[in-house]
Amino acid sequence: MRGMAALTENQTKYRSVPMLRSVGGSIPRDVLGIIPELVARTTRMVPFAWTSGGVKVAMEDPYDTALHHIIEKRVGVPVIPHAASVDALDGALAQYGVDSRDDVRMLLRDARADDAIDALVRYAQANDAADIVMVFRRDGAAISARVDGFLVPVLTAPASAGILLLAALRQRIGQPHHMHRAAHRGTFRVAQGRTKSTDDSIAVRCAVMPAHDGERAVLCIANAALRQQSIETLGWPAHVLAIVRRALMRSSGLTVIVGPPGAGKTTALYALVRLLARDGTSTAAVEERIACDLEGVQQLEAQRGAMTEALRAILRESPAVIAVDALDDPEAVAMALHAALAGRRVIATMDVPDAATAQQRLRAAHVSSHVLAAVPYVIVVQRLVRAACPACVVARHLTETEQRVLAADAEAMTVFEAMEGVVMQTTVVPSVRGCDACGYTGYRGFACIAEALDSRAVDQGVDAPRASLLAAGMSRALAHETTLQEVLRVCRSGDRCAA
Repeated sequence: MRGMAALTENQTKYRSVPMLRSVGGSIPRDVLGIIPELVARTTRMVPFAWTSGGVKVAMEDPYDTALHHIIEKRVGVPVIPHAASVDALDGALAQYGVDSRDDVRMLLRDARADDAIDALVRYAQANDAADIVMVFRRDGAAISARVDGFLVPVLTAPASAGILLLAALRQRIGQPHHMHRAAHRGTFRVAQGRTKSTDDSIAVRCAVMPAHDGERAVLCIANAALRQQSIETLGWPAHVLAIVRRALMRSSGLTVIVGPPGAGKTTALYALVRLLARDGTSTAAVEERIACDLEGVQQLEAQRGAMTEALRAILRESPAVIAVDALDDPEAVAMALHAALAGRRVIATMDVPDAATAQQRLRAAHVSSHVLAAVPYVIVVQRLVRAACPACVVARHLTETEQRVLAADAEAMTVFEAMEGVVMQTTVVPSVRGCDACGYTGYRGFACIAEALDSRAVDQGVDAPRASLLAAGMSRALAHETTLQEVLRVCRSGDRCAA
């Protein structure tokens, strides 16, 4: 009731916020679906009506601007907050149906930890969560899920249930009992339904690690698209594909895919490795964690601190193609450059935001300047933006407010001015509202925006890929593949990728 308390304390200051005693009957599904059930129940906010000025939302705390931002990011329209009573919120939340988390709570009460883990994974996948984070302390366990880049609380459990959950996770990943205070990683699978069949099951990567006040477990739900993506289906622009194909046709060289965490770098790495390995070329991969098996590829898992030793072991077998996921250690970077100079094709990923930072990493490696100059390399800068749902996207002109925001953004204006035939005042951009096909979020899946820099063009300026990345995003927005707000959120300087 913190929101009601805030309303009482500040009622003279915030009289403009309406008070809601009831949502007034059934909420339309296209409105209710704006916020996923998991987010609605944990944040205690429910959308209940569309208006010409935005979406009306019943909230426990109508002054929480962070929650306003979550909704505005999803639908691209302003939030009209309403302070709701406890009964009004409970009635609105009941329209989502039975709370799926009750199944997990019941399983924990019955000490069925294995079944509770399965139910949590299925629940997370149904809510499009990428990770499940469990924190185990002496006073209990807290479970959260990462949805749209935000960590959302799911439920809490007593300490006794937390002990059972942690023990079940350790058993599934094969952690020895005598190493219970050491970090350990492993994989397991969860059946889609309640049967134990592994057909079409959910792959989960789990890491258990000690923390200063207990222990922590992260369950990453593997993306099935990793097994299916090819270089043609990555969504790279034609000129980026051409640059990368030319680089892969060389007998040696370095190709680096860069971007912040969650930008789809591993998916792109797997697609390139699969392309090179399909003709029987000797290929080896060193990965921080193996996301899926690659046919015909020798895969070695190594932690970041052990990446250099893993590369040494791989190089002894003289593969023609070497792939390295998370190439961050300077010594490992130097070994990758020497391998490329020695006639091998090296493909790697780096957790850096842009091409300029990637080049700094290469220069900071323990190699002489003539070695770096002799190695041909290509840097692919990549981001993921949420794709507009084709079933509910509509066209509209830029509003005056959006035109003012763009006019104040020098980088965006430079891109607009470079687009031939595009005038801001008459530009038509997409807008999303939500429908059954996209779960009433307005977005369905992701679209990739990318730019590539060939080492032969370094002298032309390292800032070009960053500006071109925004141009690639603008092009997708003008093609109604995503929204302008989504492109600016991901590509504007200082922002990071949240997909």
